[in-house]
Amino acid sequence: MQLYEQGFFDLDDDINDHLSFSLRNPNYPDIPITFRMLLSHQSSLAEDPLEFYQYSYTFGGDSPVPLYSFLETYLVPGGSNYTSEVWSNDSPGETFHYANIGFALVGFLVEQISGIPFDQYCIENIFLPLKMYNTSYRLSDINIENLAVPYDFSNGNYIKNEQYGYIDYPAGTVRTSISELSNFLIAHMNKGMYHDVRLLNEKTANLMHSVQYPNSHYGLGWGIVTSSKGYKYIGHEGGDLGIVTSMYIRESDNIAVIIFVNVSPWTMNAGIWYLMQDILFMKANSIFDMSKI
Repeated sequence: MQLYEQGFFDLDDDINDHLSFSLRNPNYPDIPITFRMLLSHQSSLAEDPLEFYQYSYTFGGDSPVPLYSFLETYLVPGGSNYTSEVWSNDSPGETFHYANIGFALVGFLVEQISGIPFDQYCIENIFLPLKMYNTSYRLSDINIENLAVPYDFSNGNYIKNEQYGYIDYPAGTVRTSISELSNFLIAHMNKGMYHDVRLLNEKTANLMHSVQYPNSHYGLGWGIVTSSKGYKYIGHEGGDLGIVTSMYIRESDNIAVIIFVNVSPWTMNAGIWYLMQDILFMKANSIFDMSKI
């Protein structure tokens, strides 16, 4: 969105204008995929097929595979990692499908447009301006001894996992702390501003926090949830091997909550999960005095 503000593209431009390979849903070869579609999970990329996870992790370090070489082989018919399950049967712009690979593609577009690796772009243009000095997509930038251990829970025991990287790393694996991520979230709560640092223009931040397609509850990179009491929440959540995370802003009073848990979502106690949802969506201002943060 910073590059969008700088005029490199419009949200409804064809992403092929900036890719080093041509990308279309093979079921709809004449319909362009746009930046807006990618950022709101409307690109017609399908939810990641199960076989993707057989080779997506690199345990003990970062993935050695460059984004460009992986994405072309995975997304384009005939590629060595291609499967037709990558694409849905819906046309681009028609239906919401949450596809992690779409945000790996967004990261690659940042590289193509800016001319620098995505992780380095984030450090220079987001993390350092927001004083997120211990935040990175790459394990090689982080003291691993400072990281929480990712666990599974099985048969009454916690099982340690190694730290790992993704082959599609822009879709996840940011290492950070709640205190540093708070700076990022505060910038969004303040419509693109963190103290005296402007990360985005107010108009752009509002656009990101607004539903883009009538058949979904998603903005540009942000989920938008309306609770049973009518409150609007803007945020995101995720889960993977040894990790569950959530962060949401309640729009009515600009209160936000971030939660990190270092256990896999499929092994998490259901009671803990429901407690997290209570904290995030119903009881935030009665549990925390956010005015002191």
